[in-house]
Amino acid sequence: MLWQGLLLDGHHRLHICKRHKIPFETIDIDLPSRRAAANRIDQNQLGRRNLTPEQVSLLRGRLYNRLKRERRANLKQNSPKCKTCTSEDTAKALAKRHGVSPRTIKNDGQFAHAVEVIEPVVPDINVRVMSGDIPSRQAVIEAAEDPEHAEERLKPHVAQNSGHNEWYTPPEYIEAAKDVLGRIDLDPASTETANAIVGAERIFTAESDGLQQDWAGNVWMNPPYALMALT
Repeated sequence: MLWQGLLLDGHHRLHICKRHKIPFETIDIDLPSRRAAANRIDQNQLGRRNLTPEQVSLLRGRLYNRLKRERRANLKQNSPKCKTCTSEDTAKALAKRHGVSPRTIKNDGQFAHAVEVIEPVVPDINVRVMSGDIPSRQAVIEAAEDPEHAEERLKPHVAQNSGHNEWYTPPEYIEAAKDVLGRIDLDPASTETANAIVGAERIFTAESDGLQQDWAGNVWMNPPYALMALT
């Protein structure tokens, strides 16, 4: 799906088609602005399965912040003397759409804003949030208060992991592994979310239990840290 040459949806399908030389078609859609296109991207992403809480929060927060700015601009233009006009309806509308409270949507907006503040000094912060490579949402919000030291404050450390298994590999390590292996045939300890970054041909999840399966080809594994700590 394209808007003025910008790919809005189908990134992984496009990658697979190009990699395996599979013919594909694109669809051009009409949208009023780049902001509308960005909203379309985030809304499509929110339809994915197995999103992490951080991913959902960032996507909802982006939508909220854009729609809030748009609403404020409209109110300023069309109702310049309105002193009681607020963006509350934006939070309520998104909260109703996504089945959460308006307060949750506003918290999402705070998180997304923090990511935006940090991005000039941590250019890959969006990728790191989407791949799970951050300590927590609160850590990002706190890091935004001191952007110059954000990188240091956002480094996850396995020793600080309190039983959470979803610590995804940073993309630069995946690319380094692919430089050595050529490709990744199997990730035996994965999720659909993690594999969006890893790009393995086959994966085993917690449900399919990689320890009970046959492994073959070039294998990449980022093991569950909490289970390792227990052993």
